[in-house]
Amino acid sequence: MATVKTKFRKSSVRDSEYYKPGGYISYARYVIERLMAAGKPVAVKYASSLRSFIRFNGDVEVSFSRFDANLMSAYETWLRESGKSRNTTSYYLRNLQAIYNRAADDGLVGHGANPFRRVYTGVDLTVKRALPISVIRRIRDADLTLYPQIAYARDMFMFSFCTRGMSFVDMAYLRPCNLQDDMLSYRRKKTGRLVVVKWNREMEEIVSRYASRSTNYLLPIVTAEDTRLAHRQYITATQCINRRLQRLARMLGISTNLTMYVARHSWATAAKASDIPVSTISRCMGHESEKTTYIYLSTIDTSDVDRATDVVIRSLYEKKNNG
Repeated sequence: MATVKTKFRKSSVRDSEYYKPGGYISYARYVIERLMAAGKPVAVKYASSLRSFIRFNGDVEVSFSRFDANLMSAYETWLRESGKSRNTTSYYLRNLQAIYNRAADDGLVGHGANPFRRVYTGVDLTVKRALPISVIRRIRDADLTLYPQIAYARDMFMFSFCTRGMSFVDMAYLRPCNLQDDMLSYRRKKTGRLVVVKWNREMEEIVSRYASRSTNYLLPIVTAEDTRLAHRQYITATQCINRRLQRLARMLGISTNLTMYVARHSWATAAKASDIPVSTISRCMGHESEKTTYIYLSTIDTSDVDRATDVVIRSLYEKKNNG
């Protein structure tokens, strides 16, 4: 194994102390700690996947030589036998693979090694999660006077929808300086791509409602300036708001699993239904390419396919009725 020049920081000691990780587990913890310190949302995904792997294998170090295709195949089997769907299984494996690839880049393993060659790391299409405009209106207009916490969750959902499906992590870190000359501009945490949104009355009303909770952020999602504490506040807020949105869905009789991410799907679907070109939708959503947008839209809107199905079935029965 090649000698690693980089010195790795151990999360359980002071920043001034460094060590060279002995295997995959310690390296993964190092990566997660570093990403959390930088406020990167992907740290949460990596951490949940590492916890899952540790539940399977135990909290013991795994040398990179033993982190092989046989181990990953056994882990995949364990996940499936635990009742996990193929997408969930793939989600955990992809995150472990991303950490492994970082180790390869750091010279800890050879680039030719591929422990994931026998397991599924793709993404199956899932049932669309978008809501029609009529349901979005019901959410917006619901009288939640007696439920201030649910009203707050609803407002965050509507802010996301009004800002072209802004992701919750980008909302959480907005600063007043992001709003200038009636234009809200920010860089997506996920891609670093610059997005500019025209400020409107709906956004202003939501922000004004929470202006008394004065912080250095535009919205009262996080308050801390310390990067790690702000990240923990963001995670807690995500969980709380999604729980309250699910309660709101039950109150309104909405069968969709209502989460903040549904706002993004719903905006994209509404834009497509309004015949907005895919190239424009792609720019609006901050996608890096139209290819991403086409994949995205294919998972949330099947109206054209549904119409085609109706036409074929109708022609079948019309033929039968005409003898």
